[in-house]
Amino acid sequence: NTYTVSYGSVSVEKESKASLFYPSKTLLRYEGQDAVYVSSSVKHGQTVEAGDLIMTVTPKTSSIDVEEKELELARLKNSLEEDIELKNSELSVLKSRMNAASDYWEYRKLQLDVQKSELEIEYESARRNREISRKEEAFQKLCDAADAVEIRTPVSGTVTDLIIPEDGDLIEANTLICSIEDPSSCQVKASSCPFPFGSQVQIIGSRMGDELKIDASVTGSSSTENRDTDQFISYLTPSNTDVSLESIQNLAVTGTVSDLEHVLLIPTKTVHSDSGGDFVYLLTDTGKRQKQYLKTWIASSEWTWVVDGLSEGQTISLN
Repeated sequence: NTYTVSYGSVSVEKESKASLFYPSKTLLRYEGQDAVYVSSSVKHGQTVEAGDLIMTVTPKTSSIDVEEKELELARLKNSLEEDIELKNSELSVLKSRMNAASDYWEYRKLQLDVQKSELEIEYESARRNREISRKEEAFQKLCDAADAVEIRTPVSGTVTDLIIPEDGDLIEANTLICSIEDPSSCQVKASSCPFPFGSQVQIIGSRMGDELKIDASVTGSSSTENRDTDQFISYLTPSNTDVSLESIQNLAVTGTVSDLEHVLLIPTKTVHSDSGGDFVYLLTDTGKRQKQYLKTWIASSEWTWVVDGLSEGQTISLN
């Protein structure tokens, strides 16, 4: 009347429906420091390929600013080297006096002075090196900002919502430049069951009043990362690449989740529910039954996938 929790594989046949959003959209933002608009290289509605230039801007950081910060950084480093060299020279003299001391108490006093000076040199060196590190990081950001004059698209698609400033207009940091809509992909949001990578699904809907069914496959999925939020995102590609989805209405998706491999499984009949959620009866070392709440994901009539709450090797009651 017991079962030992273990990893295994199981096929789960479960229909799932979801909303389909078309097309997927990528938002391009200018993420550098405030800049001055120079030119746009595309027009609204134009098709672009990944890597194409969208807009050119000139950051407000000038070469003079970079040179000044570079000189300031060099001065800090030189000043530190000179000061440490001077303090080490003074320390060397102090050590010589200590070694030459004939009186015991004078020797002990100089020895303490040497130790104090060594600690002061170590502290001052560490403090100013931290300051130099912060300055170096700020300087590198300044250099990066001065070079960030081209805004390119990371994806292919159609340009929409493009802003066209006047020459010399200010482009503030985090300004939305345009959207790139990809007519070849779809995004699916499901709240009941995800579509893992490689799943075969059907896109259903209507066109001009006629019902329509299109076979497709899941070519990308972030379902496993988002299972805790009960929102799953999948990316679909129709089997017939010539099919256009733009005019389909009443869109939905149906699919089958199957062939789950190396997942933590328990018999479905061992799972109970109450106001606190799903739970099983875990057998303790003394043989007593203890209610153990857990988080489950996909279940078949025979097996349930346990996401959290149990570990391999634990024993649960079948009743």
